[in-house]
Amino acid sequence: MTSDNFDIAWNLLIKRYDDKWVITANHINAPLQAPVATTVSAQSLRGLLSAIIENVATLKALNLPVDQRDMLLLHLLEKHIART
Repeated sequence: MTSDNFDIAWNLLIKRYDDKWVITANHINAPLQAPVATTVSAQSLRGLLSAIIENVATLKALNLPVDQRDMLLLHLLEKHIART
């Protein structure tokens, strides 16, 4: 290993992991694939809400327009809470 290889390795990492399209798709899909809260409890709702907030925060960090998507997020939450 030499410092000459650092630039090559760094560029390979950037090429592989700095794909905004893939990152965006993963964070849009994550709430859609969240497990359904089988019990209506504070713990299960908190877990689901945390997962959605985390992914929305990442999308905001990528400068994507997520502030006008409240109805969509509410619909996602509703679909992931089991009806009793």
